[in-house]
Amino acid sequence: MFHTKILITIFILLITLPIFSQESKEYKLTDKAYGLAWDGVNFWFIDTSRRALIKINEIGEQEIFNLGLANLRGISFDQREGRLLVVAPKLILKIDPNTGGITDKISIPIPNIAGIASVGNFYYLLDLETSKVQIFDKGSSILVGGFFTDRTRPRDICYGRDSLWISDSSDNSIYRYDVKSGKITGSIKTNLKSVRGVLLSGSKLWVVDRENHEIKNIPFVETERF
Repeated sequence: MFHTKILITIFILLITLPIFSQESKEYKLTDKAYGLAWDGVNFWFIDTSRRALIKINEIGEQEIFNLGLANLRGISFDQREGRLLVVAPKLILKIDPNTGGITDKISIPIPNIAGIASVGNFYYLLDLETSKVQIFDKGSSILVGGFFTDRTRPRDICYGRDSLWISDSSDNSIYRYDVKSGKITGSIKTNLKSVRGVLLSGSKLWVVDRENHEIKNIPFVETERF
């Protein structure tokens, strides 16, 4: 019985270690950080000046993968495919997180994309020129709808807890949207001055603090009305 309790304790510690590491460390970024993703083990972000994808491991070490494309901004992790999604002008790149290599390219009719979220059979793309979320059907490879964010400077988009989340640098807040209606259902004000990437990982909300070059955890308690 005693040995059983020890084994259970060790198992709990092992499965919670990555979450503990993700919460407890400070993660430094480069000067031109944009976008944010979590693959279950590592953080990823885009460096717009280097035209590169950068991985941060559990001890804060960075590994650079040069993609060689201008105006890279949005990034997310597609759990169904096990691929990172990176957006560039008129293009979605699928990236193998183990090698950093491009496995697929999808053409899209949007020249200036800020972020991407994969939800079921659709990609939700944040259009910087119109401040609109464009909905791209994976099967037919066409745009099938969308909605306006009603925000002045939307910077990134992610999906989690059955909602879309968009960061806005005009007031450095995070806005929650209903996926079906596109309506704002709540917002979180940060005390930061230059919010870029946004990521919901489990119960944790993370943003890219571009002024301080860090990934910051934004504490919040989610309710229907916030």
